[in-house]
Amino acid sequence: MAATSLVNAKADLYTRLCANTTQGTPAATLTTISRVYDHEPNAGEIAKPTSITLMTASVDPEYFRFQLRIYCADATQDITQDRLDLAIDQVDTILGRNANDPYFGPSQWAVDYVDEIGAWLAVSEVLVGREDYF
Repeated sequence: MAATSLVNAKADLYTRLCANTTQGTPAATLTTISRVYDHEPNAGEIAKPTSITLMTASVDPEYFRFQLRIYCADATQDITQDRLDLAIDQVDTILGRNANDPYFGPSQWAVDYVDEIGAWLAVSEVLVGREDYF
């Protein structure tokens, strides 16, 4: 996939992740996700137990780069970690990253527990090729 503008690229990614973009309702295949955001909300505003945020990371001559974050908090660590693993797999499937020729760059996730917010966090960069010829 390629896009003619940063705004269009972000809107396309968000639409792929949502069943209802007005309310941030996750796509039906994102069974572990409570809410999808097209921005990074304040920590106290993120829906639990599991949410996805999408934000612009950078722009270079070849790509619009976005950061996808999955926040996951639950009562027990084993359930939370299993839920996070499943969420990562489901997002990669929606974006075609489990295929041999992914449009959005290879799947690479950094995962860590963030003590300050009491949640696991998985972070990935998503690449969208530019067609605006800068």
